[in-house]
Amino acid sequence: MYESVQIKLSPIRKEHSKRALPSYVAFIHYDYRKRIETAASFIERRLPNTIHAVTARGFELKVFLLVLAYSIDCL
Repeated sequence: MYESVQIKLSPIRKEHSKRALPSYVAFIHYDYRKRIETAASFIERRLPNTIHAVTARGFELKVFLLVLAYSIDCL
């Protein structure tokens, strides 16, 4: 990923790791993780139990519309 879009992945390490990250980096990791998990749980609550679609394109369209509806609802 770094070669194509200059994104360097940095995993969250355990608390007592021998190669622990600096505390400010760990704080940023946990802060972003919490935001992403919160948004994902809100989207998951809005999803129906099943999505009936005949084609892959139809499935993608329905999922896109659900995410769009969530983003509009957040405004």
